[in-house]
Amino acid sequence: MSDTIISGNINSLEKAKFIRDGDLIKVRTTATGTFTPSGLSTDFKTTTLLVGDTETALPTTPIVGRVSISIRNLSSSNSVYIGLTGVTAGDGISTTNGWNLDPNSSFNMDLAADIVIYGICTGGNTAIVKIAEVS
Repeated sequence: MSDTIISGNINSLEKAKFIRDGDLIKVRTTATGTFTPSGLSTDFKTTTLLVGDTETALPTTPIVGRVSISIRNLSSSNSVYIGLTGVTAGDGISTTNGWNLDPNSSFNMDLAADIVIYGICTGGNTAIVKIAEVS
């Protein structure tokens, strides 16, 4: 049985997306050209760093072509505050206080390698962070 375009009261462009195959209605899947997957598939890198009470780049050297980053605070007691350069540690109202990364929590974001994320702890505290990057 040959494929036929479904008839009815729908826009002709929409109608052309579907075919009837016996009692089944299928979506046309014929494509031409080159298919390039856009998934995260070039490289993967992990880094472990100690963050103290001065801002630290996370990571110190990003993976080339990074498209995604995950930062995990491995500390069981100290928060890490993350943000752009000039980030400060605190929860008060401020334009420089970083995003609070609580102990044993993670932060995930699609982020290019040319955007540098920094981490900082409150005065005298430290935390180990694990960073995963994908390009």
